[in-house]
Amino acid sequence: ELVGIMPMLAQIEHRSSQEDLPSQILVTTSRLLSGGFGEISRAQSLMARAVHRTDRDGDRRSSAGLRNNLANLLMRMGRRTEARIIFREALQIAEELGAPQILMQACYNLANLELDAGRLPAARRYIDQFERDAHGHTSREVRLRGQFLRAQLQFFFQEHSASYALFAQILSSQACPQTLKPYCRAFMSHCLLALDRADEIRPLLDEIDVSKGSVFDASVKALRGRAHIAIGRRMLAEAMDM
Repeated sequence: ELVGIMPMLAQIEHRSSQEDLPSQILVTTSRLLSGGFGEISRAQSLMARAVHRTDRDGDRRSSAGLRNNLANLLMRMGRRTEARIIFREALQIAEELGAPQILMQACYNLANLELDAGRLPAARRYIDQFERDAHGHTSREVRLRGQFLRAQLQFFFQEHSASYALFAQILSSQACPQTLKPYCRAFMSHCLLALDRADEIRPLLDEIDVSKGSVFDASVKALRGRAHIAIGRRMLAEAMDM
């Protein structure tokens, strides 16, 4: 069914380079291209045009929200420096407007970006801001996502016991979204390796589906191998001490 609409999407793309199309048409087409067809570069171009249109129309709230979408597409393309700039623009506009949902989204995205980049002090600032805003949020899932960021930060600061405990707390919550559970288990396994508790890793990894062949799946398989090596080394050391 999706294949049948590709000519229509291509036509909208062509028209958008020559006509001033409404931002909603550009956004919808961008989302179909990225979500339905994996055409991230084409989706990014249309989303950038949508941002330009909302800027020109003076619709700052829409502009801030669409900047988050644009930056996420740039992240998927590996263009992190540009994504950081756009996320910060979204954050600034949201602060000026007093738009908490857009603000929290920008903080969450920036925290993830800085964690991935290893810029931990910057990540801490955005995590602190996100958790302050999420503290009174009615959604338990939103607060859990803040804790998930905090647990990652603890891990990267090598606070492995605290990180493990927080990931375990998130995982045990009924509000924990399914998308977070594999990552909680993987991070908990890394913590256990650092804490010399490799024997406890297998049950965690057995719960992760690695059938998709993704980069994350490959990292989980490598983690399982590291656990086996750690157990083997410990058993060898114990045998030599006998």
